[in-house]
Amino acid sequence: MEKFDSINLIVGYIRHGLIYKTWDIGDKLPSENEICKLLNVSRSSVRCALAQYTTLGILKSVHGKGTYVCSNQITALGSGNISDSLRDHIICHLEFRRMLEPDIAYYVSSKITPQQLKNLHSILDSMLAAADHPDLFVQQDCCFHLFLAQISGNPIAYQTLQNLFRDNLVFLQDMNRALGSCNAYYYHSDILKALENMDSSQARQLMRNHIDKSLSEIRIV
Repeated sequence: MEKFDSINLIVGYIRHGLIYKTWDIGDKLPSENEICKLLNVSRSSVRCALAQYTTLGILKSVHGKGTYVCSNQITALGSGNISDSLRDHIICHLEFRRMLEPDIAYYVSSKITPQQLKNLHSILDSMLAAADHPDLFVQQDCCFHLFLAQISGNPIAYQTLQNLFRDNLVFLQDMNRALGSCNAYYYHSDILKALENMDSSQARQLMRNHIDKSLSEIRIV
C-alpha cells in the first residue's frame, strides 16, 4: 500500500491544483523532478499519478516539454471529500471485492473471445464519455466488472456481484464524486490490455492493484 499512498499524495496535489485553478487550461505543471522534490516521492509514482489524468484527457504529456492542462472536467477529478460513515462502508465493500474479482480476471483471460473484448472496449468508451457524470460513469464501471463475471460462466460469481452493485449503487456513486473517475478508467484500460494479451497473471495483478489503489485513496481522503 505504501506505493499507492505516494501515488494518492500526488493525485491529491494535482487535483487540488486543478480544482483551485493553480493551473488553468494550457498551463504547464511542475516537472516530474520538481514534484518528486516537493512531495518526497519517486519518479515512477509521479508518472503513474500523471497517467491517471492523461488517460482521461485532463492532462497531456508532450515529450521533451512537460505536462499541460488540456481539460476542465472538474467533476472527473472528484471532490476529495468523504464522510466517515461512507468511508467505512466502502472499505468493507472493496475488501470483499478484493477477495473475488482478481481471480475472476485471472480466469476470464484464458477464455475471453474477440467479440467479448470488443464489448469491453465499448463499455470502456462509454466510461470515458461519462467521466464527468458520476452516476453514469458508475453504471458503466459496474457493467465492466459484471461483464467479466458473466464471461467467467460462473452464475454465483455473477449473481454475487450483481447483488453487490445493486445494493451499493448509491454508495459507489458517492465514492466516485469523492475520488473521481481517473483511477477507475486508468486501471480498466490496463486490465483490458492484459485480457487482450491473455496474460492471466497480469490481469489478476492489475485488478488487485485497482482495488488496492481505491482502498488506499479512500482511507486518506
